Amino acid sequence: MERHVEFGLKGDLVHSGVERVKYMIVTLPGDAPDKDGNIKLFTKESASVLFQNVMSLWNTKEMWDGEKRSATILIQNSPRTGKYDKDGKDAKIVCNHEHRKGEEPQLDEVSAHFLSLFKEMEKVNKIKIPYTFFNFAFEVSEIGEGESKILSKKSNSVFNQLLYIAAKGQNSLYIIPAESISMIGQSPQYVDPYRIIAFYPSSMNYEHMQIFQMAKERGYFNMFSEDGDIEILAKESGQRLILSDAQLVASDIMDGLQAKYLGVDHGQHI
Repeated sequence: MERHVEFGLKGDLVHSGVERVKYMIVTLPGDAPDKDGNIKLFTKESASVLFQNVMSLWNTKEMWDGEKRSATILIQNSPRTGKYDKDGKDAKIVCNHEHRKGEEPQLDEVSAHFLSLFKEMEKVNKIKIPYTFFNFAFEVSEIGEGESKILSKKSNSVFNQLLYIAAKGQNSLYIIPAESISMIGQSPQYVDPYRIIAFYPSSMNYEHMQIFQMAKERGYFNMFSEDGDIEILAKESGQRLILSDAQLVASDIMDGLQAKYLGVDHGQHI
């Protein structure tokens, strides 16, 4: 069932500065462990709810240019999207998003399901939806020879590029998962809070909720409500998060350590 969001009835994002939206940037969340090591999946059902919310937003008048819809949807999945086979401690990895140079990158089942919903809607409604999907992947290669040979992983991510579009474009919306602590913390440093829309995925755990609740109370974003409407949180109370020089240096050091020892670079959210 298609839902429609009427901003004019609930705080009006247009009056907050969002007008003639050109890009809707969507980051798919991933499967996540809790403090006890229990995996919680970002399920296909949760992906379907996100799709309905995004489409409801895309169909509103703020997305239109004259008589036609004009907003392009830019989507990227994450290193954890569709990674595990089930909830719990005994979950097994089914997609590690790795590929060798020259091979086709893996596409996980949850991302594939999300993309299939565009094709279904286009077929039913006879309308072309402008979207581009960027598949996150690790390119694995061998470095060195003999016993000194090691495996190196290079991430193929457009996270920084999409963040740049969101930060620089007043005509963009940035839709982020509440389970990504790094995105909840990083996004308000660069993007005006009234253009950030957070959502609850099925992989949320208690620790995620604690961090998310603190950011929510500070008005660092708006969010999708349970019924798919936009809950306006950032219009009056939101302010861009400003880091001190010391915090920026510490953040850069952590990025470097994660890249060196964990194979995680600052272009991927964790």
